[in-house]
Amino acid sequence: MRAWTAAAVLLGLAATVSACGKRAEEEIETTGVVPVSVESAHKGTIRAVVTAAAIVKPASGAEIDVAPPADARIAEMPAAIGDRVSKGWLLVRFDVPALAADLDARTSDVRSAKAALEIAKSAYERQSHLVERGIAAEKDVQSARREATGAEAALSSAESALGAARQLASRMVVRAPFDGVVIARPH
Repeated sequence: MRAWTAAAVLLGLAATVSACGKRAEEEIETTGVVPVSVESAHKGTIRAVVTAAAIVKPASGAEIDVAPPADARIAEMPAAIGDRVSKGWLLVRFDVPALAADLDARTSDVRSAKAALEIAKSAYERQSHLVERGIAAEKDVQSARREATGAEAALSSAESALGAARQLASRMVVRAPFDGVVIARPH
């Protein structure tokens, strides 16, 4: 019996040793059909592509928000969301009656100031000639000179106001400052 027991142990040991030498085959069960495609191999350049979900924000200075210079009506807005625009393309044209009226008034003020200056210069020259002939007093020339100086200051002020009105009115038409894409049209 001992011989049988020893033989059984040896047989079990031999089976264990022979099983350790073999690799177990991997079995994968699938429930569905696995699609497979075959393509020919070819040489080419490998490009790394990374796909990621993110919020893209433009670089500093690469985005503009358009707002009217005053209460306005949109007269024209030809670019739609997603349209590519080039530098100089019209983005929006505002209709701002108050700015147009102010620009007209400032232009009129400059014309009036120029006319007043011409009259004051003419009066100064006339008074200067009269003083040279001894017909008018020196105080009249000084008074005419003050009026001419005041008219020059009024013209300078009117031209400055006209420049400011023109600057504001220039914002009634907005053009693309760089190439880009329209991303929103809130109005």
